[in-house]
Amino acid sequence: PEELEKAGGGPATFVDQNVAHEVFDTIMNGRSWSGEVEMLSKSGRKFIALERADAIKDETGKVIGLIGVHTDLTERKKAEKEIQFKGMLLAAAADSILVHDLSGRIVYANKVAEALRGYAGGELISKDLHKLSTPEYAKLLNKRISEIQQKGEVIFESANYRNDGSSFPIEVHALLIDVNGEKLILRIGRDITERKRAEHQIRERMKELRAFFNLAEITEREGFSLEELYQELANMLPDSWQYNDIACCRIVIGDREFHTKNFRESEWMQSAPIKVHGT
Repeated sequence: PEELEKAGGGPATFVDQNVAHEVFDTIMNGRSWSGEVEMLSKSGRKFIALERADAIKDETGKVIGLIGVHTDLTERKKAEKEIQFKGMLLAAAADSILVHDLSGRIVYANKVAEALRGYAGGELISKDLHKLSTPEYAKLLNKRISEIQQKGEVIFESANYRNDGSSFPIEVHALLIDVNGEKLILRIGRDITERKRAEHQIRERMKELRAFFNLAEITEREGFSLEELYQELANMLPDSWQYNDIACCRIVIGDREFHTKNFRESEWMQSAPIKVHGT
């Protein structure tokens, strides 16, 4: 406070006189004293100060005076409370929250981030995000970091490893932040396993519906022989199946076969009889 800059006259007093006596007695016994104390300025404002006091001695070692320095900690304490409050918010968040430096080294992880990846008790601190990301996303990490530095805020999808070696998809909202002059990246992540599963089921269902639509369209063509219909059906069916990029099909009717060009025998197969008019 302003009073501390004034010379002489005791600019501030100890709120707790017991502490004042402790400081005085320590110094008079020839020892230094340092600690945080609550002070009262002449204007009546209470504040926390860092007190450093020491004895002034003559040539014989006799204490002939004392010197003390007060440092007002009001702003520092305010900042500490703000950090603690923000820390509580991060710890209580329902999403995974990581903070890492521009090299990918993790400096903070909330409990959700730890639990999601199978860690606990600060085990994620100092780990390299490159090694926690699956290969296809690890190679994109440096590019992502550069993009976040340029834009300040980026949303993207990634995939992380758990401690047991399994992986999971995650949607990341990343922001560039400044902490005491150091640029860091705050990553708010959400496990999107269920969303990805639902999207996959929808895609598979859409493939099936598209196959039914195409089949209906084929059967309505005029001048289309049964042989042509069976071959079109064989060509069309793999597109409605899972892993359609490697699937193949064969239709056997009597001694006739209709199959895709990539058909080959395999132990991995599904088969079912074709019923015509219920038989």
